[in-house]
Amino acid sequence: MEFGGNVHWRSLELKRLRDEQVEMKDRFFTILLATGLTVGLIITWIFALNSNPKPDFEALHAAQTNGSGILDGMIFTGKAGIIGRPLDISDTWSFDKGTFVSTECETQCNYPRAPYYVRENSDAVDFVGETHCLDKDAKISWRGSVEGDKIKGTFTWNVKRWYWTIEKNFWFEGQLTASSDGLVNN
Repeated sequence: MEFGGNVHWRSLELKRLRDEQVEMKDRFFTILLATGLTVGLIITWIFALNSNPKPDFEALHAAQTNGSGILDGMIFTGKAGIIGRPLDISDTWSFDKGTFVSTECETQCNYPRAPYYVRENSDAVDFVGETHCLDKDAKISWRGSVEGDKIKGTFTWNVKRWYWTIEKNFWFEGQLTASSDGLVNN
């Protein structure tokens, strides 16, 4: 009887071991599947971040042949703010000798004048530009439109750190306050 009891005990032990192996395989495949999904989501997120269309500044630079632009002499005053929030930052944007500057960015963060590039439409002049901070690895990519005496657009502030990159998107609107032909609006 003892011999039969041992056999029964051993068969129960073997069954328990097989069940543990099956459970371990199930856990392994669950972890493998979760890891694969996580990696897939991270890759998708990275591609989504990099798919934001950026202006092709080299092509635009090649298209501009001299140090003057159609918006030269225009000065606009208005406000900017983070997209989705109110416009709460007062600013002045000026165009001169083929360059563009935001007074607020120049004053607060040492962003100098930089070339701007235009495309004329029937009702507006679209412009792009990119300014680079002199004090840190930061840049602002500008996209805007001037229609009549109004300016509006967006800009992306991007600062790279060794451990991460910060990117914030802003919008802006303004009114022409001065131009090279002496026009001043109040």
